Amino acid sequence: MFGPGRKNIVVKKKATFRGYFQSNKLNRMIAFESGNEFNACKLIEVDPGVTDYKEQPAAIPYELNGRSHTYYPDFWVKKYGQETFVEVKPAEILKDPEIRSKYGAIEETLKGQGYKFTLLADDEAAKQPRLRNSELLLRYARSEYSHQDVEAIKSLFIRSREVTLQCCFRALKFENSIQKTYAMVCAGVLLVNTGEEDINSNTIVTLAK
Repeated sequence: MFGPGRKNIVVKKKATFRGYFQSNKLNRMIAFESGNEFNACKLIEVDPGVTDYKEQPAAIPYELNGRSHTYYPDFWVKKYGQETFVEVKPAEILKDPEIRSKYGAIEETLKGQGYKFTLLADDEAAKQPRLRNSELLLRYARSEYSHQDVEAIKSLFIRSREVTLQCCFRALKFENSIQKTYAMVCAGVLLVNTGEEDINSNTIVTLAK
């Protein structure tokens, strides 16, 4: 089994973007050590398939060119039951053959223990409109909605598998209908495609199974 990860002590350094991200999914603060990790937090948080995740989760021993090393991944993510370790790095760095070899060795080590490994390049983490949509949804993640609100939305899907966000807003009728609908998307009650276009009133919504 792996050793403990690094302690999540965020130290402010000049020209370094570090801080804490409020996770509603985990009900705690998540430490990040770069702008790229901050973006990754946003994407992970709004992913409806993700049920759990952790920053700096473990110390992973691996072998490369006959020598022992220790790797500290940026995140551990549990999505649809599959556990994946995630490393967030600038795309330019990932072009280096030595870096690719290092992460290849790490991937093989993790694969042998039943885990997946993903390299998330900074340009992919910042890709639009997915990041912009994630940020929009997160603004309303803590908005409250009731069981009656959920039932009102579910009634829309009795005759159709897909509806628009505008239909959801109208179904709630009352104040804060937009906030409540977006909160349901963040909670995984409703599903939208965040990667195709900017979320708007005509965005197609489906009901989570």
